[in-house]
Amino acid sequence: MKNTEAFLKKIEANSNATTPGGIPLCLDHLRHLCPDFFGLQGYFLGVAARYADEPIERDRIERNLRCGDSRSAVVISTSPLLIAAYTDELDCVAMLRFQDSLNLVDHFGLRKGSQLLTVNYYSRSLEVH
Repeated sequence: MKNTEAFLKKIEANSNATTPGGIPLCLDHLRHLCPDFFGLQGYFLGVAARYADEPIERDRIERNLRCGDSRSAVVISTSPLLIAAYTDELDCVAMLRFQDSLNLVDHFGLRKGSQLLTVNYYSRSLEVH
């Protein structure tokens, strides 16, 4: 666990975000997007992460929302759900496509032209965690 906490602090320190998101994690939204993080399966994912001394994915998402670089995004299409998200770090727009099975359009009341916020996290390290 000691290494996990150090790793998460390292993520926060290496963020270099010019405009940190500062967004708190909404457990209801996370439950909609990642139901496996909750209940019995979520418990076992947490145990496995602690046993491997790796950060729990839910904690990593929370830190990224808080420390990541916030930028604008806009819904381009609702079927399929396409969102154009700007990143100043790469000076480009990334087109994000989301699975219809996530039911994000109805759940969040998205429409073509809806303005959103994206939180991007960049790391100087090539390590994959």
